[in-house]
Amino acid sequence: MKPAAPTTTSVVVPGAAPSDPLGPLFRRPKLPELRRERMSTPDGDFVDLDWLPARERGAPLVVILHGLEGSGKSHYVRGLMREAEERSWRAVVLHFRSCSGEVNLTPRMYHSAKPRISTGSCAP
Repeated sequence: MKPAAPTTTSVVVPGAAPSDPLGPLFRRPKLPELRRERMSTPDGDFVDLDWLPARERGAPLVVILHGLEGSGKSHYVRGLMREAEERSWRAVVLHFRSCSGEVNLTPRMYHSAKPRISTGSCAP
């Protein structure tokens, strides 16, 4: 069998699905109305959370963590928030430090290899 010839419309990205680069172009849902909550961290800094408006108590909660270069305004985060809103689910975006649109107070961003979370607070 003869292999298919590549077309001029195909997108080839090593290690990625062909649709990955197209997501931002075609998935631009309107950002739902969100409520910002700021949580203090034990090191004197903060993290921001963006919540969908209040939903029915007991509805599923979707916790969304953006990618390394992302934020709550990323197309995939907006899409997930829209999906949660359409299902009347609760949803929150946890912004990594300095990714919520405001630079944090300490030089430390986040360290995925050294998580430390205690009840009631978000730790570095």
